[in-house]
Amino acid sequence: MNIFSKVVLPIFVVGLLAMAPDVADAQSCRAEPNQDKCSNDGGDGGTKGKPDKGGDDPVTLIPTYYTWMDPDVASAFDTADTSLGGGSVTGVGTHLIILDNFSGDSITGNLDDTTRTQTHGEWTSLQTRLVAPGATFTNIDQPSGRGRDTSGVISDRFSGSGLQVVNLSFALVDPAGTELYGNYSLGNTLWDSLVAEADKGTAVFVKAAGNDGGATVTSDFVIPTLFGTATYQPSLARLLLGSENVLFVGALEENGTVASKATLAAYSTQAGTDAAGQYLVVGVEAGDYQKYVGGGGCDTSLGTCLFGTSFAAPIVSGYAALIGDKFNTAAPADVVDQLLKTARTDTIADYSENVHGQGEACLFCALSPNSIPIP
Repeated sequence: MNIFSKVVLPIFVVGLLAMAPDVADAQSCRAEPNQDKCSNDGGDGGTKGKPDKGGDDPVTLIPTYYTWMDPDVASAFDTADTSLGGGSVTGVGTHLIILDNFSGDSITGNLDDTTRTQTHGEWTSLQTRLVAPGATFTNIDQPSGRGRDTSGVISDRFSGSGLQVVNLSFALVDPAGTELYGNYSLGNTLWDSLVAEADKGTAVFVKAAGNDGGATVTSDFVIPTLFGTATYQPSLARLLLGSENVLFVGALEENGTVASKATLAAYSTQAGTDAAGQYLVVGVEAGDYQKYVGGGGCDTSLGTCLFGTSFAAPIVSGYAALIGDKFNTAAPADVVDQLLKTARTDTIADYSENVHGQGEACLFCALSPNSIPIP
């Protein structure tokens, strides 16, 4: 598919909440998990040996749950939580690929009760792996003008036979790795393969929506320069539009509940009409943007430097790996569809599809059925 046909294709809208009867089931499972329709008594649900109520070798070690995570993650980890089948779901059998900056400027923060200073990529990699600790992973240093490797294609970095999940927490970088600019020319590089493999459906691709508050995923964005500002087009995001294997992720200020609805973070790029069918939001509680911009720098004891949609995307990448663990015969498009159609709108203040896309990712809802795609 060439650049032009990719850009003008209408969005492939999957799993609209109002149209799927199983969505209501999944959402009600979160509120009342003991309903028959929420149980896994019928068996593994295609997971080939994943522990369930019927037997197999149970996982006994529960990974650590941290307070910035949604409580759904604790349910997935907990072997004693029978609402999801009584077996810990940690991402076993899946592979995470974190394409990011592992050699640039460092950020101080705290995700695992340890304050440290790391690169952006080290943080997003850690966050993804904390959500899906059972997955294997590969870190790839993103080229950004300092001679990093752009050879090969993304599929060269796939590992194992399970679900592959690629986390993209970065802005568009040109093929030469020199600067951000408006005309993204595809060539024979690692960057080109992101679009090609998304079209092929070989992996789940999770793209941070961006931090240009008020703009949309496909809007031009403004970057400060030595001479003022410059306007760029989000070419990679535009090329990924319409792929049923791609998710764009925005940031809520916190994890939402029905009783305490969350609002979109001021910095978060919105869905817009073009990307609404591929867009989710999650709470980013590891960083406090409002405190940061208010002066005084970051409170590193709370990890308040770790804000932005860069830290929303890894949460969803981890969710995808957890779904790929439980439903290990599901195709990447099935995993993306499951996340989209089980997203919640009742946990978001002033929900709007053009702003929040399909809603807040609901891990519990996505993991509740016996199998996906649901017959």
